[in-house]
Amino acid sequence: MKNINKKAITLLVLTTLLMALVPAMPMASADVYSYDQEIIWGVGIKPLPPEDDLAIEVWYKGSKAYFRATIPECYDPETSYATFAFDVDDDDLADFQIQYIPNEGWKYSAMESMAWQPWVEVPSEFILTNDVGVFTLKLPMALLSETYRFGFQACRKMVYEGTPRNAQIFCSTEPGELWYDSVYKDYVHSTYYVPMNLPPLKSDSVPGNGNGLDKPIPNDNFAKGKQ
Repeated sequence: MKNINKKAITLLVLTTLLMALVPAMPMASADVYSYDQEIIWGVGIKPLPPEDDLAIEVWYKGSKAYFRATIPECYDPETSYATFAFDVDDDDLADFQIQYIPNEGWKYSAMESMAWQPWVEVPSEFILTNDVGVFTLKLPMALLSETYRFGFQACRKMVYEGTPRNAQIFCSTEPGELWYDSVYKDYVHSTYYVPMNLPPLKSDSVPGNGNGLDKPIPNDNFAKGKQ
């Protein structure tokens, strides 16, 4: 062997060892979208305080879909309602909603025969947590079609210019809109839910078999949200 640079080889070995010892930086788990306008009943659409917003994260891991909502700081986590809503097959009609009710916990309501059904216990396939204003839902990807729609609502009681009011903020395609459709004049159409797409799967995969890609999803459909 000739012209061996022993210093270069030593440096390469040391660098390789150091890189192996340093933990890899985790990838971002989800795209985050924020909403900073709420509807104050009797007043209209108003911006939240500058430091507040509703943050929404959506990501997929294995055979599960995850939805996380962090409500604005001005929303009291002890008294604020939080609702996840889904149109699982993107047919313009809602399918179910899951709501956190203060002092009661999580409840489930299905939409059947063009009407929301009474609140019942949440089916076992849904995993939900509430950690001081951070609401997380995990559900099987098999429940969702390749395209589906998703919405979220947080609501609170407040005092606006000396008058008690109710206020809501939505993850939706229009500020102040989610439930009521003025064309159909009902609360069961998913007109203002956000269009969503399941992530690309491996060539031999179908939703629900555990082989879904674990990666962030870009989504340009959060229309009024700011990334």
